[in-house]
Amino acid sequence: MLGLLAAYQSDIPLIEELEGYEASATTIVYDESGVEIGQFAVERRIELDFEELPQHLRDALVASEDQRFWRHFGFDPIGIARALWDNSRTGRIVSGASTITQQVARELFLNREETLERKIKEAITAFRIERAYRKEEILTFYANQVFLGYGNHGVEAAAQFYLGKSSPDLSVGEAAMLVGIAPNPARFNPFRSLEAAEQRRDIVLERMVAEDFLSSDEAQTAREQPIRLRSRGRDRFAPHFMEMVRGYLRDHYGDSRTYRGGLRVYTTLDSRMQREANESVELSLRAHDKRQGFRGFARNVVDEGVEPTNTRTTPGAPRSPVGSVVRGVVTAAGPEPEIRIADYRARVDAESLLWTFETAEALFRVGDVGDFRILANESEPGEEETGEEETPEASTQGRLNLEKPLVVRLEQEPLADGAFLALDIETGAIRAVVGGFDFERSEFNRAIQARRQPGSSFKPFAYGAALATGRLAPTSLLLDEPFTWIDPVSDEPYEPQNYDGQHLGWITMRKAFEGSRNVPAVRMVHDIGPENVVALARRLGIRGELLPVLSITLGSSGVTLLEMVSAYSAFPNQGVRMDPFFVARITDRDGRELERFYPETASVIPADLAYVITHLLEGVVARGTAAGARRLGRPVAGKTGTTNEFTDAWFIGFDPEIAAAVWIGNDGNETLGERESGARVALPAWVRFMETGRPDPPRHGFRAPPTVALVAVDLESGQPSEGGPNTIMEAFLPGTEPVAGYDR
Repeated sequence: MLGLLAAYQSDIPLIEELEGYEASATTIVYDESGVEIGQFAVERRIELDFEELPQHLRDALVASEDQRFWRHFGFDPIGIARALWDNSRTGRIVSGASTITQQVARELFLNREETLERKIKEAITAFRIERAYRKEEILTFYANQVFLGYGNHGVEAAAQFYLGKSSPDLSVGEAAMLVGIAPNPARFNPFRSLEAAEQRRDIVLERMVAEDFLSSDEAQTAREQPIRLRSRGRDRFAPHFMEMVRGYLRDHYGDSRTYRGGLRVYTTLDSRMQREANESVELSLRAHDKRQGFRGFARNVVDEGVEPTNTRTTPGAPRSPVGSVVRGVVTAAGPEPEIRIADYRARVDAESLLWTFETAEALFRVGDVGDFRILANESEPGEEETGEEETPEASTQGRLNLEKPLVVRLEQEPLADGAFLALDIETGAIRAVVGGFDFERSEFNRAIQARRQPGSSFKPFAYGAALATGRLAPTSLLLDEPFTWIDPVSDEPYEPQNYDGQHLGWITMRKAFEGSRNVPAVRMVHDIGPENVVALARRLGIRGELLPVLSITLGSSGVTLLEMVSAYSAFPNQGVRMDPFFVARITDRDGRELERFYPETASVIPADLAYVITHLLEGVVARGTAAGARRLGRPVAGKTGTTNEFTDAWFIGFDPEIAAAVWIGNDGNETLGERESGARVALPAWVRFMETGRPDPPRHGFRAPPTVALVAVDLESGQPSEGGPNTIMEAFLPGTEPVAGYDR
């Protein structure tokens, strides 16, 4: 026997290797201020020290996995005998035969094959570990390594994943539930089966009572406390941005280092801006969808034979803050319908039904399942506040009080999709990205991948090209009368139309631009040549295919949102375009810097031309199609865009520091609806973002280069003016300013 043990020992790795053991480490992603916003890992692991493990969590681990942990020497014959007795007595697995130390040995050095040889090696290795390390160290290592489902290794990773909280904040019941997952994570994890997870929790609590870690009353109290799972779905923070980061890491570092190497990635994302961008796009999409009418409830659980008061019909909502949209089921119909949202009772705000043009009696049937926005929790002031520090993912609202009913508003998931991108004008750093309404619905990033026709938001490139010729100025007169051009190749006529179907005759370039008049813009491009428009767009960073045709000024070629906002950012930046970037620096797990990114500068157009275009875009806000942005009360400029049949709605704009763009449309190019233009659909999201995501005004206004001439002119005629209600200060390139009595 001694010879056999000696033979096995010679084949076992040195326990000293445990000192240098380096587990697969999670790659962590941070925002621009150093706050964690996401992780990449095959094995998601967040290590804690022994002191950070709450006592009831330590007790749950010992009671469930190894009752004699503090007394045995790594291998426990008594524990094995008791496990066999407990399991045979109850007819189910309530105790394991391996000690915690043996499980550590197996995790570190051995395979999982069920052979006598492996069992002997496991026992020898466990004995060696016990001689080399204190019990506290062994328990901590186990707590940081145990697999608990969905790639989560260790109790801290699992606590955050399932419950949205850290281990020190776990209740006794929550700790027991997490520990109960370990024997079979695929079967017992609460996202798969909350009922199975609760049964496992109760078994662990029984073991804790048996080991005198809890009293019977304490265990009963823990059983009665409902498990509050972390909400899943749209609560992921900046998922499309995170996919951009993931793609970069995989391309430059490979899968193994991305998911196992413990990289530290410091990005350019501004968490506040991202949060407000998410909300702004969602609210605009929902507002647009409601204008199209209520489509009814997609599901009725009574029709499926399910009791509507079953709280698991709508799981995951209890931790949602006020303002969240959650799933609910109708439990009582009539003029005052009642809604069940997980364990919560709710009533529907009557005014929230006005958009449906239906009464509550006509809308609701018992068993209907739909979306509802939580408007309020009918509790006393201050009852909802938690005092906890909020993460980027968290709402500023307090959590809900289970004892009080909710007030909710009827919602429906929008059919259309949207995209948003904001970047820092001076550096090119991307501050916020929304790639779609719901990442779970579609991972396609419409902000950087989709090529859509930009409509009239492309016009600044056409007008910029016209100004660059030196023959035209903002006061030059353009003809707004019907225009027909015969394509020399196809012999087909091209007849551009204005949005309102009217024609105004001779009008100034500024008036044509601010009113987004199509016909004079196309006439202008016919005169200067569409190839010049393409050339300017190329210099500003538009990379996709651009056809040099007259309709180019109306946005007939596909572009990405990123290209457009980057191009616009050169206008307020003195003609300098900064190459967009989203990763600032990357370090390894030990803090050694691997990469650092610096802004890449390109002077693409003259500073005076950039300012004159900016000045025109300011007029679109002051008097034109983007007048809805005037309420910001600060220097802003931008352009709306709407395509034929209202399939795409755009707004791209900027203040002196931040440029941002919004697109809303359907992936299949279906119409958004009659009169659903860029000003109506996209502009409100941009304005809300600039109000909430940019609460502090810019440090300065738009700065005119010394070569720009500022002349007081009459808005209608473009002639120099000595004052009056129609007088504005117009910006001109050198030598193009008007002379009294002369029309340019």
